Amino acid sequence: MDRVITKEMLKSQNINKYKFKVLAIGGHNDAIEDTQTHAQGELIHNETASAAPAASSRDDLVESLLKKTDEISSNFIKIQIKLEEQEKLFKEELDKVKKEAYEQGVAEGKQAFEAEIEMSKSEAMEQF
Repeated sequence: MDRVITKEMLKSQNINKYKFKVLAIGGHNDAIEDTQTHAQGELIHNETASAAPAASSRDDLVESLLKKTDEISSNFIKIQIKLEEQEKLFKEELDKVKKEAYEQGVAEGKQAFEAEIEMSKSEAMEQF
């Protein structure tokens, strides 16, 4: 089946689903014609009216997305600040641990040196 509207033209077309009105059985031909013209008028009115709410709903959607984007970016900035604070705390803790380990190594070195000197002293006293 051939398409009347191609995919390229589909973007520029406004296609809405048509809803048929239920007609009463046993009605007059004039009533049927009136309801058909009324339905066509409603369809035209709905198409023009739906364009305005679509634009306003699109604007509302854009506004809500912008608000969410701002909220997400502010949360991201807060998290980044917290991360930088944590990095600073970890660096301070690392420097503190390094300093304590250095001081402990110096103290152990002094003790080992003193023990070695004491031992060599005692050996020297024995030899003397």
